[in-house]
Amino acid sequence: MIDELKDIKSNPYKYICNYAEEVLPSTGKDVFTVLALQPPSLIIPPFLSNGSSIRSNINCFFLAPAGSGKSTISRMFMDFAYEPIFIKSITSAELYSQISKKKDCCTLIVDDFAQLSRDIDVIKILESSLGEEKKINRRTRTSSYDEDVNVCGLLCGVPLDLNVYLSMLSGLIFRCAPISIVHNIEEHSLIGDKIANGIGKDHTIKLSQAVKNFYIELAKVQAGENKDIKPIVAYNFKTEHLQRSKEEWKSLSNSFLQSHPGFSWFREYFDFIRFMIAHAFMNVFNGRATDGVLTPNDEDFNVAFRLMIRSIRFKYRLIHSDVMANSVRSSEDFYNIMNSKIPSEEEKQYIRAILSKSKKSRRLNI
Repeated sequence: MIDELKDIKSNPYKYICNYAEEVLPSTGKDVFTVLALQPPSLIIPPFLSNGSSIRSNINCFFLAPAGSGKSTISRMFMDFAYEPIFIKSITSAELYSQISKKKDCCTLIVDDFAQLSRDIDVIKILESSLGEEKKINRRTRTSSYDEDVNVCGLLCGVPLDLNVYLSMLSGLIFRCAPISIVHNIEEHSLIGDKIANGIGKDHTIKLSQAVKNFYIELAKVQAGENKDIKPIVAYNFKTEHLQRSKEEWKSLSNSFLQSHPGFSWFREYFDFIRFMIAHAFMNVFNGRATDGVLTPNDEDFNVAFRLMIRSIRFKYRLIHSDVMANSVRSSEDFYNIMNSKIPSEEEKQYIRAILSKSKKSRRLNI
């Protein structure tokens, strides 16, 4: 296990993503590009922007069809997450109680978000605790609560419930780094082969324990229990990283605002910073910090840059799909969209999902 831990420390992000892919082929690596960063994001300090303190916490929204591994991902993440709270069905009062018991931090894991979304009070608690304010706001007839919390979350859902999620576009989805996975025929076959070949084997159990130990080591750094590395208290950002990321963010967001005005994309730039410092802290054993000051390097920048672009493009496609779905007035409109080269195949899947549970789909016989 000591050798495994040494291997993880040498390249933790790659190791953990590859481990996830071993457990869940064609899915695990894609999801853990974000999930691997969540535990460190929860224990490092916030960063500053124009004098304001901005949360470092990363949230993830995982969207995939039934049977694509959402429950497996949730169980895997339960092993690594700091102070996990698994939520299947819960009242707002119980959710408030569970979060408030975790004084230092907690990780919310929801494997069926559509089920929770029916309770607007639960959604409000999720939005406030996972958002910039990092507070639980709860009001009853006899009392009012406004409590500081330190929470990150993994929310899982299926594309067929997109019409539910889109009603919250300005809320939870824009507070998360979204990941959408729909397997093609080749990937589906490869996953089947992997499942069949892995029957009776348990080699990933050792890897799982090694990953868990790695995150424990990171927590020890921030708890001041590592004799060689001081807890992170501040960040040193390179000017070229900020400049390049700013230009790419402006280019993408401005082009999207031209076609769909009314949305802001500032959270996505803050997500870039969150990704970068979380990845840098994962590499704190590789010399990223000096006297408690963490300095992201080019590797940290590249990972964060890719994730920022992916997040912005996904949210834009979701917005664009919603607009196109709302423009469908007849079955002819629908079939014209499905048979055209634009939108993309991914957007067509979203349009089908948005329309599938709407009253319009029954009226148009879609």
